[in-house]
Amino acid sequence: MKKIITIIIMAIIVGIFTNAQAEERFPCKDLSDAAETIMKCRQDGMKMSLIIEALPENEVKNIFISIVQDAYDVPRFETEKNKRKAVIDFTNSVYLECSKATSK
Repeated sequence: MKKIITIIIMAIIVGIFTNAQAEERFPCKDLSDAAETIMKCRQDGMKMSLIIEALPENEVKNIFISIVQDAYDVPRFETEKNKRKAVIDFTNSVYLECSKATSK
């Protein structure tokens, strides 16, 4: 069951990744959506290596690796309330950083 969930989550991230490339832009919304998925995986206890290995090889892979590393710097919480808060806070921080970087 966990393998199926991993495959679905990675398909979402790859889909976001592909959409960003196809439109030749650096979409903060798409990036924060990927960050949300990555943090949900982190809070659910998924191994970091599974996420990194599933990322496609292209020019923005290093950005996603940085997001994964940042997500795994955040503690893993036990309660659903704290997990949701961690996901929301992380998603917002990625969106904020992206919007600051692209507005310069």
